[in-house]
Amino acid sequence: MNFEEREKRFACIGEKVLQFMSFCLYEEPNQKQIDNQFESLAFELFNIQRQFVEPYRNFCHLKGEPDDWQKIPCLPTSAFKEFEITSLYPEERKIVFLSSGTTYEKSSRHFHSENSIKIYEKSLSLWFKKCLLNDCKPLQFIILTPPPDAVPHSSLVYMLSTLKQQFGDKKSAFYGIAESETLWRLNIDGLINELRQSSESTLMLMGTTFNFVHLIDYLEQEKLKFKLLPGSIIFETGGYKGRSREVPKKQLYNKLAIYLGVPESNIVSEYGMSELSSQAYDIRLNEKEDNSRIFKFPPWARYTIISPETKLPVKKGESGILRIYDLANVYSLMAIQTDDIAIECGNGFILEGRAGQLEPRGCSLMLP
Repeated sequence: MNFEEREKRFACIGEKVLQFMSFCLYEEPNQKQIDNQFESLAFELFNIQRQFVEPYRNFCHLKGEPDDWQKIPCLPTSAFKEFEITSLYPEERKIVFLSSGTTYEKSSRHFHSENSIKIYEKSLSLWFKKCLLNDCKPLQFIILTPPPDAVPHSSLVYMLSTLKQQFGDKKSAFYGIAESETLWRLNIDGLINELRQSSESTLMLMGTTFNFVHLIDYLEQEKLKFKLLPGSIIFETGGYKGRSREVPKKQLYNKLAIYLGVPESNIVSEYGMSELSSQAYDIRLNEKEDNSRIFKFPPWARYTIISPETKLPVKKGESGILRIYDLANVYSLMAIQTDDIAIECGNGFILEGRAGQLEPRGCSLMLP
């Protein structure tokens, strides 16, 4: 198959995925219609990806033919560190996202072309708007990370920059400084000055967990408190990566509420990774009667939680290893097994921590 024929096949299924995204959010389909289309697209992607993503093709030789989308073979995220998990030729790779591990960790790589980044951005903007924005009025985005030109391989910063461009007002800006790709600090003077001047703006304050720990440490030290306008949202993206002391989420959110004057119900947590093209958000913002923080993916990205012993899906209330099936990963890999432990809630999942050395037993997940 030549280049043009291969690209035509991927462009065709990419367009189907984009249409499915709009179908799910704008045409009010019933659940059976969504389920049927998801399964059809999942198998179509599986077949084309195992043909054109060589490491995945090798991996699938060890597996049987799946008869259900939940049985489509999942590569572990570690494969993105060791192999080029992509269908794109080198000349098509316009962007590469690197995982934000510690200095001593090898980074995962997720390659994007002009076509694949359009699907990424569509998935991002549709689900963010659906979950977090109640109206079309732009918010002032105060972003605690460095800008994208300082860290061009950060999927997190690309995500925040895309959201800023689409939904932020003219005053929106970045307030992080990059000492290196992995070492970031706050422009604390500029940030505090902006918070003092933002009494008339509804804010979207966005950053990683360690960004917010550094901010809270400073506010506590200086005995500073703010009261952001009603409707302001704190958007926390997780991740310490050894860049600050670790603070339990409940304690961190309590301090954010105290020092920034935002109710904890308006603190939203995001779950994503460089290997994915879709994100999950906890649902407390729109379901305030539920005190738990349950993550939900958009309809075009689904998950299963498997037992490390049996590799079968766990029951509601049980924990296991999180697997994600992201249709927006058209040009790389849809089916991914994470290193995260999650609890099945029926209508979403609760993150419990990292798997660490816990590995599924009975069958190796490593490539041959």
